[in-house]
Amino acid sequence: MYKILITLSAIILSFNFSILSQEVLERNTITEALTDLSVDRDAVKKLIITGEISGSDYSEGSEWRLFRTLDETFPNIEEIVLYTKQDIPNAIEFYINDNHRESYGLFSKSTLINGILVDYKLYWLKYFSAPNVKYIGNFSFNWCINLTTINFSNAEVIGIAAFGGCESLDSITFLKTKNIGNTAFCRSYNLCKIEFPNLTEAEWGVFMECTKLKSASFGTGFTEPTIINFGHAVFGDTIYFADDKLFGDPITTEDIELTLGAFALPKADTIFNIWQGTNNYIDSYDYKWKSITIYDAIKEEVEEKYIYYLGENRYRLENIEKVELFDIMGKHIKTFENQEVIDLNNICSGVYFLKCYSANNKIKVEKEIIIN
Repeated sequence: MYKILITLSAIILSFNFSILSQEVLERNTITEALTDLSVDRDAVKKLIITGEISGSDYSEGSEWRLFRTLDETFPNIEEIVLYTKQDIPNAIEFYINDNHRESYGLFSKSTLINGILVDYKLYWLKYFSAPNVKYIGNFSFNWCINLTTINFSNAEVIGIAAFGGCESLDSITFLKTKNIGNTAFCRSYNLCKIEFPNLTEAEWGVFMECTKLKSASFGTGFTEPTIINFGHAVFGDTIYFADDKLFGDPITTEDIELTLGAFALPKADTIFNIWQGTNNYIDSYDYKWKSITIYDAIKEEVEEKYIYYLGENRYRLENIEKVELFDIMGKHIKTFENQEVIDLNNICSGVYFLKCYSANNKIKVEKEIIIN
């Protein structure tokens, strides 16, 4: 009997130890995780929250405000996984007194004292996943300097400065994101590759000071002509407000390989623009690129592949200086010069011919087309 008791005690102790020393802690709520005394908190490296987050902002009593200080309970934590579909709240400012205000995001904190702004850097967070979240709030991850991997596969909106100062991010993919707020990735100094296949709008300064950026891809998910509206200085021009210089270190876009979907129509909306309303992407007003790749364009069956059909009576041209449009009787209708995309929707329906010329005025392609 004595030996049996010893054996049972050993089994129980072994079982308890396996629970206490687990590296991955999964709980329904963050409050449940923080109050669980059966866990060796020093051992926890990954926290999974499967349920909803109580509260809608970072006010007193809201569970959202608990994330930023998780390392006080779990000193070796480095990864968070959330399965909630809730929006990540925007940062909120708290009034302390006339000379002191503090602002909190999901993991960010800043203090304004006597007109001096201090952003606090968060070191412990390395991996974050929230695959069901659609909205990432303003300043959520600002200055999470060791954050290396993020997963937001359903995020549609990225808020202002949401990932500003995330120095360890090197590659990001946002499959469903449509809108990016001001300075969302500004000062992500090691960011080298970005993919936004469904982006339709980016505000100013989104990638400012991302000086290692080498690859950018936009619009590869579009299935019909779609305008991507870029705000000023998206890729890092210096911006001045009043007489004060706000940002420097512009990106050298000549080092970036740019990929555009066949139906992507980039358009800038200010004088600090990318394409300045031209159709010449490579030699544009403010930026030049290492290369331009048109992704998944529908190639017409022609002898030489210079014409890419975009649908709806629109064509993209490559290495063609001039296009002349003739009707079926040979009458000249219109000439297009130095354009990458030609739109024939203002031409009456019928059968027409295109003659496409190279720089030395030699005909590259003669093609019959039908305008509907």
